[in-house]
Amino acid sequence: MNATAPPTATESELRVIGALLHEPDRIPETTKALRADDFVDPFNAVAFSTLDQMQQEGIPVDGATVKSQLYATGKFDGQLTPAVYIYQAFKSVPGSANLNHHAFKVHE
Repeated sequence: MNATAPPTATESELRVIGALLHEPDRIPETTKALRADDFVDPFNAVAFSTLDQMQQEGIPVDGATVKSQLYATGKFDGQLTPAVYIYQAFKSVPGSANLNHHAFKVHE
């Protein structure tokens, strides 16, 4: 991707997930602005729903727990494992500083 090109919808979605993995305390504010059906990519939608559900149930949001919860959904198949997905999400952003920007892009 060109460094000056704006992110695509699915890239923005993955960045939202990555930012929430970096700073899970921001899940409640983000779920006020976004819903899973705002996401184009089905993996991102499942991950967003899973993070929201985990937060609501008081389940710690960390790499290992999220991976386990994503496996339990049965929505990830051989082409993308939860472990690879989480790695890609974490790698997509250095932190949650631009979460609101990426959430806005997803909601558009």
